[in-house]
Amino acid sequence: MNELPVSNLDVLAGGDSLGVTPDTLVTSARAASDSTLVTSTERITGQSSSASAVTGRAPRNYKPSTATGLTAREYHVLRILDCYGWCTPEMVWHIANFHGVPWSGKGKVVYRLLSRLHELGLVVSRKLNEGTRAIAYAATQDGMAYIRGCGDGLLCDTNAQKDPASIFHFVELNRIMLRLVRQFSAHYWMTDFQVRSDNSLVGAAGLAKDYDSVVELVLPTGHVRFAVEYERWQQSSRRYARVCASLASEKYLHMVIFFLDRPGLLKSIAPHFKRLGGFVYFVDCGQFLTKGASAIANYWYLNSLFEAPLRSVLEHHSHKALLKYLPSHQLILRPPPRSLG
Repeated sequence: MNELPVSNLDVLAGGDSLGVTPDTLVTSARAASDSTLVTSTERITGQSSSASAVTGRAPRNYKPSTATGLTAREYHVLRILDCYGWCTPEMVWHIANFHGVPWSGKGKVVYRLLSRLHELGLVVSRKLNEGTRAIAYAATQDGMAYIRGCGDGLLCDTNAQKDPASIFHFVELNRIMLRLVRQFSAHYWMTDFQVRSDNSLVGAAGLAKDYDSVVELVLPTGHVRFAVEYERWQQSSRRYARVCASLASEKYLHMVIFFLDRPGLLKSIAPHFKRLGGFVYFVDCGQFLTKGASAIANYWYLNSLFEAPLRSVLEHHSHKALLKYLPSHQLILRPPPRSLG
């Protein structure tokens, strides 16, 4: 379809969530008082600490050793895994490039760095599927402690190993986000852990939900900011009711896109979000990974499910004025300090 129907968003928080004008533009998340936090509009993620890390000091039970001193590149890889969860070596390479640290020799360099971190016990590896050579990596508890000891921890628990099944969620979500930022310029890209850290910092002044990811793309028609939720299977009606209540109060996003693991989920999940109209979109994950922005996005309008190319949806929303959102946690890939003492 050439033109999207005008979405009826009056149901959202009495109509005051998304109907903003340029005169109401403000900076959202305030700069953190902790000096370890870096606020920047150029790149994303992570400064500050967690639990005992709010002060930037290492946990009491962690004693740094000179034997685990890391090179700048090794530390970059560890920071990426701490922020992005489970990643394949190729993902680590692309994420490093996204953050302005270009590496040549995609395979050899990253595998060598990951091998070194694995030997030190700072990362763990897992096969994605039996009988294949595909491997993903994540930071271990010692790896996370090392980062917090350097004063670079986030304000949330970044343990990606808690749920064994989470490896598939992280890997697929990272595939989706890398596909987006390779096709479009990105002002910033926030991971699940960064969103949680921002919300922990600013509370009610932050985003309405701990989204799987948040990204602001730069299109020729303007900027478009949206959340990404990756759904591997259908959740309970009660959970979707809680999600709808949160989304109805969102004031910083143009929309939320649910990437569905398989086409059959559309009929079972979409009806739960009917009242939110054109604020919520549904995209088949497999089709998106193949076709990119040419994939079809489904959305509600006047109690009917419509569809449009994802690119048209992004362009449509990029024309709309929206409250600014400046992430507090930025991933700055820098060398580790020489001493952790």
